[in-house]
Amino acid sequence: MSKTTVIVTGGSRGLGLELVRVLLREGYQVATCSRTLSPELQALRARHSGLLWQKVDVSDEKQVRVLYARVKARFKNIDVLINNAAIPGPLGFFKDVALKDWEQALRVNLLGAVYHTHAALPLMGKKPGGLILNVSAPVAGDLVGCSAYAVAKTALNYFSDILAAELKKSPIEVRTVFPGTMDTGFVKAALRGAGKKIPFSVELARQKRLGALPGAEAAAEKIVRMIVEWSARHGRK
Repeated sequence: MSKTTVIVTGGSRGLGLELVRVLLREGYQVATCSRTLSPELQALRARHSGLLWQKVDVSDEKQVRVLYARVKARFKNIDVLINNAAIPGPLGFFKDVALKDWEQALRVNLLGAVYHTHAALPLMGKKPGGLILNVSAPVAGDLVGCSAYAVAKTALNYFSDILAAELKKSPIEVRTVFPGTMDTGFVKAALRGAGKKIPFSVELARQKRLGALPGAEAAAEKIVRMIVEWSARHGRK
């Protein structure tokens, strides 16, 4: 039984780091990328010599292509892609934010997933196919003051739906995953807007005070369970 190869974007912190940790524990072949190598990810690399890490800014297509060249050389094929990398983007009402920051949030949160998916698809074999998991959010009014993030995630949700429809007759599955708000570095960055009375940040601060924000561990376990079930159905390990 062949081992399943999984790529996780944004694997140095938060949910991405937990995904890498759980996937390695379950015996998967893992590749991940991030802009920086956190001490926690460095520790995982020291314990798991097979873990492939590449410094990548997901908003830069050329850097993404370099990662997939390395993945192809190491693993030949890709079975699962988890598009996880994300940033809160500029916090504030749209009229007050810098457009360059707004655009960068779209590049990371939307185009990052687009670039990775486009590079991964040719490496997903006909048998058993592949699984693409786009980590997103059900966008609603509670994202007021975080417009770039909300727009990017709305577009990512539609991208997932359209891609799933296009690949319906292929052996490649596309799913959108909604892990919910977690107490990670992403939330820490978003909380900076609380002092500016940004609704999104104020609500996060309230939830944090109430202890209502879980860590990323449970979400990572749930996502990996999806991969375990997919691997079992396709005769992968």
